[in-house]
Amino acid sequence: MNAVVQQLLANVTLGEAMSAGAFTAVPVFGDVPLGPRYITLGEAIEAEVLDVTEVDEGGVVGALRARNTGTRAVLILDGEELRGAKQNRVLNTTVLIGAGSTVDLPVSCTERGRWHYESYLFSDSGHVAEHRVRAAARMSVTENVRTFGGMQSDQSSVWSEVDRLGVEHALHSPTAAMRDVVEHRRADVDRLIGSLHAEAGQRGLLAVVDGAVLGFDLVSRPEAYARLHDRILRSYALGALRSQSKADCVKDARTAREWMVSLAEVEGTVHESPGMGKAHRFSGPDIAGAALTFRSAIVHAAFLAFNDSAGRGPRRGPSPILID
Repeated sequence: MNAVVQQLLANVTLGEAMSAGAFTAVPVFGDVPLGPRYITLGEAIEAEVLDVTEVDEGGVVGALRARNTGTRAVLILDGEELRGAKQNRVLNTTVLIGAGSTVDLPVSCTERGRWHYESYLFSDSGHVAEHRVRAAARMSVTENVRTFGGMQSDQSSVWSEVDRLGVEHALHSPTAAMRDVVEHRRADVDRLIGSLHAEAGQRGLLAVVDGAVLGFDLVSRPEAYARLHDRILRSYALGALRSQSKADCVKDARTAREWMVSLAEVEGTVHESPGMGKAHRFSGPDIAGAALTFRSAIVHAAFLAFNDSAGRGPRRGPSPILID
């Protein structure tokens, strides 16, 4: 078993499942190292200690430049969206930017129809990409980094998922922007997840929709997770708006536990991160995973279920097993 996955399975605990409509959120707790001190993307931009720009005046779709002028590291999760400059982008991999350092970020475009300056600096969009958009980037980045050593995504597959999102939620965005779809359904998601608040000490979330696991996120520091909870929750909950069914907490909690056990099947590779630490990529049956570690600490880990080539949808876990 991969050492990072082994550490997760040995130290992570799933809390009591909470449901709303077709959506079940399972809080994640754990006795894992806190790792280095850092602040989140939102905190850094609000404090004006992180400047994110195009890499040069002309811009490059697959890269941005981030300069941390603060005294603490800044954590940006894979899938977090930056808004502005020549077009909106999402991170292809989780990056920890050291204090006083400048890093080039590998990104994917989530706004195909714009390539002109809206602002010089990027702002925090406040969103993590919808899980299928995020999974599309995740899978292609893993393939590319293992084959070529770079963390570029298959941009066309990301755009395809953004287009699908607009069709499913009946919104035509003038610039084909993922953010427009998310904002269009904000009030509906608000009503769905209004009671699903982060719990004290919570470090992550596992999401289930219609009895199928969508994904899992873990952040090392509870105070950081508390700030990220809403955007992570929304990235999964958006998919539940398509369903008319009701969640079953008991069955979904069992499915969540079984799915976590299935992570033991994934295969992992280790790569240089654009920032601090090491980037881990995982692949397995219908699962795309990634993690950022710094020394012995898992700073962020995320495993996403994805649609396979037969279109059977998210993995529902292995055959039932007994997990106490």
